[in-house]
Amino acid sequence: MVSKRVVDYIVDQLVAQGVTHLFGVDGANIEDLYDAAHFGAVTAVLAKHEFGAATMADGFSRATSTLGVDAATSGGGSLNLVAGLGESFASRVPVLALVGQPPSAMDGCGSFQDTSGVNGSLNAQALFSAASVYCRRVLSAADVASALSDAIAAALAGGPAVLLLPKDVQQSM
Repeated sequence: MVSKRVVDYIVDQLVAQGVTHLFGVDGANIEDLYDAAHFGAVTAVLAKHEFGAATMADGFSRATSTLGVDAATSGGGSLNLVAGLGESFASRVPVLALVGQPPSAMDGCGSFQDTSGVNGSLNAQALFSAASVYCRRVLSAADVASALSDAIAAALAGGPAVLLLPKDVQQSM
């Protein structure tokens, strides 16, 4: 059995769902997903702003009747997805948002763009839960398969789903 990174697994599962495009803005805490998309069978489309990426994924889903996927890095970049996801939520459009997070060992330690909700930092899970039908912060590689499956199922049932992916989890085997 060949070992692969979590991000490679995610891209493989997206391809198995028929996903052909990923819309987003690259950044330090989501760059591994973009690498996996580049070497996988998903076309990564760079947006100028995360709101644009969210609305592109929404529009792509509406136009193709498939799952729209967007991605953003942590902090302010991820927060820019909220308005676009809000429209997907209101219209029940199937969109999956993959949101990078700083390494989990840095949660609550004052790291740049910490949105873990620990030690007074902004709680991205609470924020995205208000604009999605499913939101989960993935804390280990072992949880990725079930979290991704649940998120895709929730999105396809109608509305955006969000996975918060710490960098160390994305890079795990």
